[in-house]
Amino acid sequence: MRNHRISLQDIATLAGVTKMTVSRYIRSPKKVAKETGERIAKIMEEINYIPNRAPGMLLNAQSYTLGILIPSFQINSSLTFSRE
Repeated sequence: MRNHRISLQDIATLAGVTKMTVSRYIRSPKKVAKETGERIAKIMEEINYIPNRAPGMLLNAQSYTLGILIPSFQINSSLTFSRE
């Protein structure tokens, strides 16, 4: 069997739904019928499918990434002044 990336179409075929329904479930599970969502979720879990979040981040301009700046308290020797 040929190895390939699992696509939304693969999941849709296994779940007996359209690719758009799988996409809608990934973006907003509440917009899909409960039974259909459960079937899609089960298949995604069985095949270890992890959605690619990059397209959504580009669309929403949100990365959900937090950056932290921590100041250094180390004294730089070139800035040390001596008193006489």
